[in-house]
Amino acid sequence: MKGLSSDVAKLNELIGSPIGETDQGDTDEAVDAPEGGGPSVPTSSNTKAEIAAFLDHEGIAYDSSATKTELLALVP
Repeated sequence: MKGLSSDVAKLNELIGSPIGETDQGDTDEAVDAPEGGGPSVPTSSNTKAEIAAFLDHEGIAYDSSATKTELLALVP
């Protein structure tokens, strides 16, 4: 999990705001969260960064050099 915090920082830099933050202010709920809370389960249509953000939210460890396909394999 080496570099995970720097990966999250890079994701925040790329999307322009901390993960889970919306225009309405800070929230613990993801922007595209379905009713019931938590982010949507990612699919192959999501970006690698979105899949990584989901795994981070779920507390699932992954290698920062993993491919999109490898990250999707970790999604429960």
